[in-house]
Amino acid sequence: MGEPRGGACGAVVSLMDDYYNTYKKVGDMFKEYGVTGDIRRIASEFPLRCLDEKCPYDGSRLVKRMPARSMSDRFLPKCPVCGHQPDLDDCPCRGCQEKRGQDRADKQAVIRTYYTNVMPRVKARYQWLPTAEKVYLAAMVCLMRWKGLTVVGDALRVLTPSEIFTRQIVNTFIDKRVLVVDPNSPVDAFKDEDFPKKYNLFGVNYRLNLEGFENHEDLFDDADWLAIRSDREACLEIWQKLVFYDCFEKVFPFIGAGIDQTDLDQAKEVVGELINQYPVEQAKTILNAAGIEVVMTFWKNDDKSDKEILEFFLNEIKKRMTGEVKMEWSRIALSGPAESTLSDVFRDEILPFDVDFEEAIPSLELLGN
Repeated sequence: MGEPRGGACGAVVSLMDDYYNTYKKVGDMFKEYGVTGDIRRIASEFPLRCLDEKCPYDGSRLVKRMPARSMSDRFLPKCPVCGHQPDLDDCPCRGCQEKRGQDRADKQAVIRTYYTNVMPRVKARYQWLPTAEKVYLAAMVCLMRWKGLTVVGDALRVLTPSEIFTRQIVNTFIDKRVLVVDPNSPVDAFKDEDFPKKYNLFGVNYRLNLEGFENHEDLFDDADWLAIRSDREACLEIWQKLVFYDCFEKVFPFIGAGIDQTDLDQAKEVVGELINQYPVEQAKTILNAAGIEVVMTFWKNDDKSDKEILEFFLNEIKKRMTGEVKMEWSRIALSGPAESTLSDVFRDEILPFDVDFEEAIPSLELLGN
C-alpha cells in the first residue's frame, strides 16, 4: 500500500480508524488519503498490532496482524523475532521444538524407570498355560518383527479377526504376566491420565515373560502340536471364537450409542445361532444381505433409534435363517476371510487338511481324532 499523503503516522491511524469504525467505502478512503494498492488487501498492509504479552524465549512483545473489517479476528499472536506462536499446540519455533523434545525425553525416562521397576522377577511357565493360550501365543510370535521376545503392539491388530477378541487375549496375558510392557515403548502410547500406568493396548510394545525361552522362534518350533490337537474341546472353542468374532464384526455398524447390554447380548445370541447353522462363508453372506436391507430401508429415514435399527437388522438375519427370505448366494458379494494370524495358524497347524475353514461348521467330528 502506498504511503498516505504527508507520510505521517497520524494519517495511517486516521485511515485505520475510518476503516474499522465507519462505513466508508475503501475506494473512497484510498482517494481521501491518497494511497494506492489492492483494495481487497488493505488490512494486510496495516502495521502489526503490538501486544502486552511477551515471548517466553526472548522477551519480545508479541505482535498480531490486523483483520479485514468484514472478517473475525482469525490471526494469532506471534513473536517478531523467533516466530513463537503461543496459541499453537504444535508451534514450529525452535524454542517450542526443543521444549517438546525435552518433555518427551523426560516422559520416556519416567516410563523406562517405572516399567523397569515393575518388571516381574519370576517368569510365567509355558507348560502351565491352557491349550488355547498356547495356540494364541504361537500366533502372536508370528507377528514379532525382530528376533528376541518383543512384540510391537500395533502388530497385534491382526492377531484375530476382531479387536474385541484380540483385547481379551492380550489382557489375559497381561494379567498372567505372560506379556509385560516394554520399558522402551513409545511415549505416544501412554495417556496423560494416571501417567504412566495407563496406555493404549495397541500402542505400547510387549516383552514375552516366559521361562525357558530366549527367542520367540523357539516357542513356535517347540510347541507340542500333537498334544494341542489332541485337546479337541479347546481346539473347537478356538475355532468357534474365530468364526463368531469374524461374523460379529458385521454387527458393529449397527451398534450405536443407544444400544444397551441387553441389546448387545441379543445380537450375540443371534450371531451364535447363525454360526451353528451355517459355515462362516454363508453366515457372513447372510449378515451382508441383512445389512444391505437395513441401509436400503433407512438411508433416507434418520428418525429411527439405534435400538430400532439393530432390532430390524437382527430380524432380517432371522428371516434368512428360517427361510422366510430366500438367499440367492450367487448375487451377494462375499467379504472373504478376515485378516487374522490366529486363523492362519489354526488352519495350518490344527485343522485337518481336508476341512475347509470357510465352508465348514465348527464341530468336534471335523477336528478328527
